[in-house]
Amino acid sequence: MKDLQAVLGILTIINLLSGGNAYTAVTIDDGLVARYEFNGNALDSSGNGFNGSVNGAVLTSDRFGNSNSAYYFAGNGEHISVSASPNLHSTGAWSSTVWFNFQAGGLYQPRILTNGTVDLVLTTTDGSPIAYAAGWNYHGIGTPYSLNAGTWYNMAAVCDGTYISLYLNGLFIATDSNAGGPPSAGFGTLGIGSNLHNNTDWYSGKIDEIRLYNRALTALEVLQISNVPEPSSLSLLAVGGVLMALRRKR
Repeated sequence: MKDLQAVLGILTIINLLSGGNAYTAVTIDDGLVARYEFNGNALDSSGNGFNGSVNGAVLTSDRFGNSNSAYYFAGNGEHISVSASPNLHSTGAWSSTVWFNFQAGGLYQPRILTNGTVDLVLTTTDGSPIAYAAGWNYHGIGTPYSLNAGTWYNMAAVCDGTYISLYLNGLFIATDSNAGGPPSAGFGTLGIGSNLHNNTDWYSGKIDEIRLYNRALTALEVLQISNVPEPSSLSLLAVGGVLMALRRKR
């Protein structure tokens, strides 16, 4: 009985720490507007039809080593464009996530993803930039440290309509109270690997698995998308360890 009480106590603590949602499945496809898995093409796998047009970028291996499962941009203006649509812009809440692996090169401030509503940027081309996520009118937040070339990163920008938050590899970095000033509808075409508003800011490296949402993701959802084990999963592993330890005592 004492063993059971101990386990129930652990489960109760886990549930409280997770906001009471330790046993609730999170549906990360809710509010998904577009998704680019880049598995052999730049089609939108969300079913909403926002397919990309590839201009110079070439298929390459992803973070797992799977061939033809990401796109490589040489830093000379290669890009993927998605035609403008009101559904790809938001004057309220939105979220965007992407996997990227950059290299030195490109032009000015390389754009990973941008359309005027969302702007995911590297600040320099020298191989040790800061990653920056911005909203309307380019207000946003950057990492407090430089990133390393040749490394895969998951970047997420979450805007609730007032605040924009930056996550890297599933971990919260910071929030900026100036999400971008007066809301706007963006400037049109969605550019991946380049700023198509002025045809500059070329990105150099790999890009994969882009998700665009019309809502603000929760921290748990960002964690799931980044492929980091969920807190509840880690907690269940811990409970399993406790159970094994209790059995060994018998």
